[in-house]
Amino acid sequence: MAVVLFLVYNLLFPSPKETALRRENGEISAQYDLLGDEVRRLDNVLADLKRRDENLHRVIFETEPVARPAQRPEIGWVNHHERLTRVNDADLIAGTTREIDTLAKIVRQQRAAYEEISLLARNNGEMLASIPTMIPVALNTSTVYLASAFGTCIHPFYKMVKFHRGIDFSGPIGTPVRAAGRGTISGCGNAKGIGNYVLIDHGFDHETLYAHLEKINVRKGQRVERGDVIGLLGNSGQVAGPHLHYEVLRNGQPTDPVNYFFNDLSAAQFDALVEAAGNTGQSMD
Repeated sequence: MAVVLFLVYNLLFPSPKETALRRENGEISAQYDLLGDEVRRLDNVLADLKRRDENLHRVIFETEPVARPAQRPEIGWVNHHERLTRVNDADLIAGTTREIDTLAKIVRQQRAAYEEISLLARNNGEMLASIPTMIPVALNTSTVYLASAFGTCIHPFYKMVKFHRGIDFSGPIGTPVRAAGRGTISGCGNAKGIGNYVLIDHGFDHETLYAHLEKINVRKGQRVERGDVIGLLGNSGQVAGPHLHYEVLRNGQPTDPVNYFFNDLSAAQFDALVEAAGNTGQSMD
């Protein structure tokens, strides 16, 4: 009877040592949770930096980005509490240290990439001022937003699939339209389909087109700086509603303007704009 009572007591009432061990395991698990969250956050930050770095190298400086290691396997943070019960402290510390070392290596490579970008920037000041990296309309209100994406879209009038050469920003008539970079007005006026338009030659094989304007504020041959108001958003030409049709041409060929919009956007804003650009199905012109 005494043996049975002793066993029951031990089952129902853990010893002080067992209580301390359980508390310690709980603290380790909580710290492991925090470490997992931090590593996931850093992974997301590095992924965003990598995408921006590739845009800077390939789109702006026309160079190849710094080589990256092969994608590392996902960290096994899911069911980590179960993992804690199956490994000893040494294995847990070794595995976590390996993940942190890998992350630190990627950070060092990213730092090398930005040091290279810094050198390119110092040597290409005029280019950086001229490349169209500014969004031509302010997106700080709910009334001005990206309405149509670059690429294959449904034409609003013919209801057939067509290639959309730029992106459309919907907004109120009279919204200021700004030059996306330094350059010279190489064309402006009124043309069939696109209505009132402005064409800017930025040099370095880049041009931008601003179409369906309500008003043109510049003249051919005029020099403009990034941010100068060149016209007002309107609905001239063949349109489904007031908007700005904006194109970026590189060597005369249209390219996705979204890839250039990293100059005045945070990482979250850039991601939101990229997502919005991928979710539009019909153009406005």
